[in-house]
Amino acid sequence: MNTVAVHNGKFYNEDMDINTGNSPTLKRVAEAINKQRKDAGFSQAKLASELGVSQPLVSHWEHGKLYPAIDHIAKMEKLFGLEPGALFISMAY
Repeated sequence: MNTVAVHNGKFYNEDMDINTGNSPTLKRVAEAINKQRKDAGFSQAKLASELGVSQPLVSHWEHGKLYPAIDHIAKMEKLFGLEPGALFISMAY
């Protein structure tokens, strides 16, 4: 289970820097989505359309501002031609 801390009225995950709000895990998620999207030849707008979300939401994922929902990760894996769970594995490294 992740430890959550509160600092200056904001919640932080155990892997987040409370001074910057940056999370190494969130950064890996962002990089993995960006790489796989580009490798698949999708624009952010095209990926958003295929997932039924807005382009700004995809941008937030790729800039490490938000985590995508698990169902969106599963759909991205399918769209990118990845095995189930492959995007999770690429996020870990």
